[in-house]
Amino acid sequence: MIGSTMAAAGESGVIERAPLKARVSWMLFDWSAQPYYTLVQTFLFAPYFANAVVQNSTCGTLIAEGSATAACGQTLWGYAASVAGLLIAILSPFLGALADGRGARKPWMAVLSLFFICALGTLWLATPGAPTETLAIVLGGFIIATLCAELMGVFSNSIMSGLVPKDELGRLSGTGWAVGYFGGLVSLALVAVGLCLAGFEQLRAWGARLARFRTTR
Repeated sequence: MIGSTMAAAGESGVIERAPLKARVSWMLFDWSAQPYYTLVQTFLFAPYFANAVVQNSTCGTLIAEGSATAACGQTLWGYAASVAGLLIAILSPFLGALADGRGARKPWMAVLSLFFICALGTLWLATPGAPTETLAIVLGGFIIATLCAELMGVFSNSIMSGLVPKDELGRLSGTGWAVGYFGGLVSLALVAVGLCLAGFEQLRAWGARLARFRTTR
C-alpha cells in the first residue's frame, strides 16, 4: 500500500494523502522502535549493565584506581555508544541518499530489523560478573542494535515524505513521535511491574523480550 502510493506520487509529481492504513502502519514503526531507546539505552538496561554486570577490575588501568562502582561499566557502555554513533554518522548519508532516490525502502528495513532483533538477543548474556568475552558480545550486540535502529529511522523518514502533502508533514511526523513515546511509556510501565514481581536481575531478559515486541508490530 505504501509503495503503490509513493509510486503514484512520483509519476504525477503531486503527493496525495495516503490511506489511513498506510499512515498508521508508518506510525507503528516508532511504536515498535521507541522501547529500545527507553528500556535499553536510557532507563533500565544501561544502568543494569554498568552497576550489576561489569566489575571495575575488568577495565584495569582504563579507569582510575578507587573509581566509583559503576565507572568501568559506564566507560565501556560509553565507548560502545561512541562506536555506534560513528558508524551511524558514516553510513546514514549514503543510505539516506539511497532512500531519497526512490529505491526500495521496506526491504532494507526488513533486513535491518532482523539484525536488530538478533542483536537484542545478545543482551540475555549480560549476567553479573560475566567474563570479558561475554561483555564484548553484549557490547557488540548493543552497537549493532543501535546502528540498525537509527538506519531504520533513515528509511522510515524517507517513506514519510511520500505519505502526505508537504504542508501535512509536520502533523504526521509529530503524531508518529507521539505514538512512539507512548509505546516507550507502555513498555516502561510493563517492565516496572515485571521488576516488582521478578526482581532487578531479570533486566537481562528484556533484550529478548524487546525483540519479540519488535516482531509483533
